[in-house]
Amino acid sequence: MNTKKEIREHIKILLKNVNREAESLKVSEHLNQILPAEGLVLGYEPLKDEPDLTSLIDELKQEERLVLIRGDYSDPDLSFPHPDSEPDQIVMAIVPGRAFDRNGNRIGRGGGTFDRILEKLSCRKVGVSFTCQILEQIPHESHDQKMDCVIDPDGCVCAEKHSL
Repeated sequence: MNTKKEIREHIKILLKNVNREAESLKVSEHLNQILPAEGLVLGYEPLKDEPDLTSLIDELKQEERLVLIRGDYSDPDLSFPHPDSEPDQIVMAIVPGRAFDRNGNRIGRGGGTFDRILEKLSCRKVGVSFTCQILEQIPHESHDQKMDCVIDPDGCVCAEKHSL
């Protein structure tokens, strides 16, 4: 498994055995510990093989603090995900991925949409994953956006700039 494509395929197979409900609940609990009390939070609409943070997303939505990325994120013309917000208003980005490593590197689905969005933000970038998506090291390129920390069901996997 040396290429991003090989890693994506390997993780796709591993995800079939994940207890999504149980692992998502634990990820949500850990994420709740570091969620800022104020400011906008960039979230995502979960796909079937990503941590389901719906209850947390709904809470942020009720508080009118959510900037939501919907669907499969594959729109190459996406400039900024919410017409009523500016990048400097976002205080945290919650980011799914195909795989993460302990240095905060992330492999997405391959479209680059999240990287294009994240490069416009100066907020804390928090990756969320299932346990099987954490690898010791993954390939990364200069355009790949690094996470400040990655949360899996066991807690914070890496914390270059921040900790739980």
